[in-house]
Amino acid sequence: MRGLVLGVTGAAAFCYKTDLPSMVRLSMRRITAPSWTSEEVEALRGMVRRGVSLMRAGVALRRPANSVRLKARELGIPFSSKRELKRECREREANARAAAGLPMV
Repeated sequence: MRGLVLGVTGAAAFCYKTDLPSMVRLSMRRITAPSWTSEEVEALRGMVRRGVSLMRAGVALRRPANSVRLKARELGIPFSSKRELKRECREREANARAAAGLPMV
């Protein structure tokens, strides 16, 4: 029994018969993310400097958070860990309470 093989190369699709019974083989190109532009890299650098969260940077750049995290590491400017961000937030709150004369919690 002959099977049918479908595939895509570039913009052209092709189809040919094969002797493999009842199997359809697909030859697909790997889908890759678009390359980082210099504007995106500069925007990423600025976001890391300003302390923007990883998730917000991903939304702003319209890229997955993991992709943004990996690019920042590749550039040598990794995002702060959640633990560091929480510690900084607690310190800011403590300083604000002290400045307002409120008791420490």
